[in-house]
Amino acid sequence: MFVGLYSSRVLLATLGVEDLGIFNVVASVVLMLEFVSSSLTNSSQRYLSIGLGKNDLKLTNNYFAQSVGIHFLFSICIVIIMETAGLWLLNEKLNIPADRQVAASWLYQFSVLAAFIKINQVCFQSVIIARENMSIYAYLSIFEATAKLAILYLIASNTHFDKLIFYGALLLVIQFTVLLVHIIYCYSVYPESRYKLFWDNTLFKEMFSFVSVNIFGSISWSLGVQGISILLNIFFGPVINTARGLATTAGRFINQFVNNIYLAIKPQLIKSYAKGEIEEMLVMAEKSTVYIFYMVLIVTLPLLLETNYILRLWLNTVPEFTTMYTKLVIIQSYFWMLPIPYSQIATATGKIKNIQLYGRIFTLMSLPISYGVLLLVENPYYPIIVVITMDSLYWLYTIQEINKQLRTSFKRYLSNVVKPIAFVSMAVFSTVFTFSYYLEGSDIFKLTIGGLFSTLSASAFIYLFGIEKSDLQVLKTFIIRKLKR
Repeated sequence: MFVGLYSSRVLLATLGVEDLGIFNVVASVVLMLEFVSSSLTNSSQRYLSIGLGKNDLKLTNNYFAQSVGIHFLFSICIVIIMETAGLWLLNEKLNIPADRQVAASWLYQFSVLAAFIKINQVCFQSVIIARENMSIYAYLSIFEATAKLAILYLIASNTHFDKLIFYGALLLVIQFTVLLVHIIYCYSVYPESRYKLFWDNTLFKEMFSFVSVNIFGSISWSLGVQGISILLNIFFGPVINTARGLATTAGRFINQFVNNIYLAIKPQLIKSYAKGEIEEMLVMAEKSTVYIFYMVLIVTLPLLLETNYILRLWLNTVPEFTTMYTKLVIIQSYFWMLPIPYSQIATATGKIKNIQLYGRIFTLMSLPISYGVLLLVENPYYPIIVVITMDSLYWLYTIQEINKQLRTSFKRYLSNVVKPIAFVSMAVFSTVFTFSYYLEGSDIFKLTIGGLFSTLSASAFIYLFGIEKSDLQVLKTFIIRKLKR
């Protein structure tokens, strides 16, 4: 995470504000069209986890081989879309300076190839996650982040090539290298990932039905969230994309932190459902939601208190709009993380249709609503506020849908999840921001004292009011055991 944050500072210094804005908006087009990757990931992980939960390697290998074929077909379709509709959007609609149009086109083509590789990497990544081998997953993530930092220094010393084009080409090389490492590792360690020619029409229809519903949800999310970057570019130009891109980078690392934890939890949720352990699955979802929220709250409080100073430490020069965008992105991450374990329960049950078709309409509506708002008032912050509102509605819909599927009450969710999170959050924010308001001194003093106070206050409120007694005893036992070592 820290390598990635530092890389953003070096990237800004190397490319400059305008080129970084172009990179962010081109990346938004590719990410918007790469929606299929997350959909296929959910499908692959679900079937591989079910096969492993049944201890049937032959069945699991069949699932893997079928997934490889489906991924390849979808990746071809995505490339076709990117080279037609995506290329039209890049050349006709995006606000890119004329003298950087050629560089943007090269960057786009490299990004399309990287997306093709990334989609075909998903099957092997899903095997690692289904096997709950989080250590190798972490090592590969560290390698990728470190390699991206290393190429920035290579670009900074380059005087012969366009830096934006050179950066896109090197990112493509890294993506291909990561794919090769995944293939070699999985083939060597996990027998179910040794590819064979396999195609079963019945299994294809089953998996395709599951994937297609997921794809609609991913399209809606991509248009509603990534589409905002394109909308901002059209109204305000590439400089605003730099500010949003940097803020999104900070938010991305928060989201990555959350996702990495849920990656370890997701196979357990699916396996619990496969074994018929519904109550255990629900308890796991409830507790993971609450405690992961607490962790994120503790980590992000200092950033919310001294956003501008931390950004200056990180970036040296803070582009306009970045400070407020960062605050809004952190708030957005609070609402974004809440439905995750429950959407994973839907993946386990296979009943994802309502959440993906109807629930994701809320996130899809972020784009037209934001467009309407910007036509009335050209304020670059309003679209993010719209996204936060739509995310909160999607969260509530997801919970209600899972309650219907498992025949549990919304009252249970309010009591076990919303109540502790709401109480602790209100207590922490009111205490910490009141203290920060009256705190005076230099920036470094306010960051140090304010950060320490916010961490201690949040920990105290969580300890006293946010953790159940049974969980508290488990936590105490764990800490004592660690200290004795």
